[in-house]
Amino acid sequence: MRIISGRLRGLRFSGPLSSSTRPTPERVREGLASALETRGAFRGALVLDLFAGTGALSFEALSRGAERAMLIERNNRALKAIIDSANRLRIRDQIQVLSLDLLQNPVYTASRIAPINGKPFSLVFADPPYCDGDRLTPLLKELASQGHLSRGCFIAIEHATESPPQGIDELGRIDFYRYGDTAIALVHFA
Repeated sequence: MRIISGRLRGLRFSGPLSSSTRPTPERVREGLASALETRGAFRGALVLDLFAGTGALSFEALSRGAERAMLIERNNRALKAIIDSANRLRIRDQIQVLSLDLLQNPVYTASRIAPINGKPFSLVFADPPYCDGDRLTPLLKELASQGHLSRGCFIAIEHATESPPQGIDELGRIDFYRYGDTAIALVHFA
């Protein structure tokens, strides 16, 4: 995999050799990054990457001007690969990693996620297993109720085209982007 644009453009990184992660395809990352860049979402952003997988979305955000990122993943091999990639990309000091099963009780899970330097997140990436997409909305609502999301933040949710997560319209205005079988719901949190 490679960084598409920004100060790290063209640099390569790798993910874990595992069937438990589904890396976001490059054309989807490019389309999402373009949509976020036109909205000014990267400048100084504090990123929360839920179900981080390879870390590709956070790495792209950091390359394009995000300040820091917290990457959360339950697979320890994936977390190790994220740290190794961040070291190779020389951005290790800009990331925090957390091993956490995000599909547990939303109240408990949200309470384990601490904002970076006490500031709420301004950009959220969420790429849950497609079969668990509907379990994401309660977690996002709980993160919001605990003050972990800044007003006006963007939440990018990757999902199967035919099954967007239920209830995300309660979080704010949504724009949908379709890339074949993969889609992105981009929520502007109100």
